[in-house]
Amino acid sequence: HPGSDRSWRGYARTLFTAVAAQARDAGVTDVGQLYDLLVVSDREELKLLVGGTPAQPFFDEHNARMLDSIRSVTSSAVAALQHVAHQRAEPLSVRHWIRDGRGVLFIPYRAGQIAALRASISAWMRLAIFETMSTPDSARPLWFVADELDALGP
Repeated sequence: HPGSDRSWRGYARTLFTAVAAQARDAGVTDVGQLYDLLVVSDREELKLLVGGTPAQPFFDEHNARMLDSIRSVTSSAVAALQHVAHQRAEPLSVRHWIRDGRGVLFIPYRAGQIAALRASISAWMRLAIFETMSTPDSARPLWFVADELDALGP
């Protein structure tokens, strides 16, 4: 079924959106806590958190296996948050760097991190390219050099 992967990613997105919004409303600002809610917390804790959201039906008893699958897809998609949670450097805005940055922007990663960071690296590159395309023609010239691009996958 060609569309089934897209459907599961959609369910995972619904769960992520509900958990992130509810966590934000509860005052959670730490990415590590968000990661734990999505990946580590038990079913009952999440059920209480997402009550009244579009993700609530996933927690109905007859959807237990479906929820396990959704959480599996979600866990894979948010794996990069585990690395971000350990970041201690100044936060980076790719859009801000494109508009005002100087020097070179490196997006390094180790081979063992590629599976977890693949989606994030692709998103950062997409943000950078689209932000560059939306700047006025008189803006400073900008070059994109991407090595091992095939490691990011299709």
